[in-house]
Amino acid sequence: MGSVHQTLIEHWNGTAWSIVSSPNASTTQDNFLSDVTCTSASDCWAVGGTLIEHWNGTTWSIVTSPNTGGLSGVTCTSPSDCWAVGSYRNGFYNQTLIEHWNGTAWSIVTSPNTSTTQSNGLSGVTCTSASNCWAVGSYYNLSIIKNQPHHTLTERWNGTAWSIVTSPNTSTAEYNQLSEVACASASDCWAVGDRSSQSLIEHWNGTAWSIVNSPDAAGDLSDVTCTSASDCWAVGSYFTDEAWQTLTEHWNGTAWFIVTSPNNATIENYLNGVTCTSASDCWAVGYYFDSGDNVYHTLIERYSSVVPAQLDNISTRAFVQTGDNVMIGGFIIEGSGPKTVIVRAIGP
Repeated sequence: MGSVHQTLIEHWNGTAWSIVSSPNASTTQDNFLSDVTCTSASDCWAVGGTLIEHWNGTTWSIVTSPNTGGLSGVTCTSPSDCWAVGSYRNGFYNQTLIEHWNGTAWSIVTSPNTSTTQSNGLSGVTCTSASNCWAVGSYYNLSIIKNQPHHTLTERWNGTAWSIVTSPNTSTAEYNQLSEVACASASDCWAVGDRSSQSLIEHWNGTAWSIVNSPDAAGDLSDVTCTSASDCWAVGSYFTDEAWQTLTEHWNGTAWFIVTSPNNATIENYLNGVTCTSASDCWAVGYYFDSGDNVYHTLIERYSSVVPAQLDNISTRAFVQTGDNVMIGGFIIEGSGPKTVIVRAIGP
């Protein structure tokens, strides 16, 4: 019997990352966490598998889940309004699972399925307000035939109930699934995933979901985040030259394009999550496989668009004479930002 997986939580204090102790529900079965969200420095939630864990500012602790199904995504609008999504087994089929935190306890909230004879699952969730949330995932027909096509699944919370909203697929014969969703506003949301070994990006304009061109040829996207309508990031991985490499894509308000991201290994590099504190400061996390020691390692990457201040190199010279109202020398520096200037005079 192989080793049992244990939960792993790390914290950034502004200077360095460190491992923070996190509990495990079992010593004989795998424990893992898939997603995390915070409303403040002393209120965070992490979910994964059948686990729900809470950070109170001092320690992580396990909180009872009302269903033994697996949870993949979590989000909060306030300390008393959180959502977690995933799936649970119902006979032969997986069905959607949505749970809600009201500040006191987690409870199951009824969520729709495309059919009771199809497998349905949700993997990501986000909210723009307490009355507007999105959950994404996929569904498929259970069959003895392997590799049945998956289809995208999007569900919306209107403050009263969850309902299925139509979402497109590249083809009914292809594999389509959505992994995560993020919104810049109630009428501007992005969902990412993959379609038959290629990345899949869909956009909500307030009325309908549509497929938006993704620049990578052979990859999959695992997570997406937005700071504004013109600044979104999506991360994942792509396969090239017999190896998996990290994949980061950026939305500038007009189109998605690939942004170069580093890799730690030559064989396997994956990014699973991304978040931004501002348009100029983002974090992506995942893992890489080191063939030298046959161990999977954590992978953390940071994006910063802040350019260090530089000294403008400008020179000017002019004829100097005695008297009033005399122009000695001058120059103009364009731009509205602050500039550092050193003035030196040479002469008698």
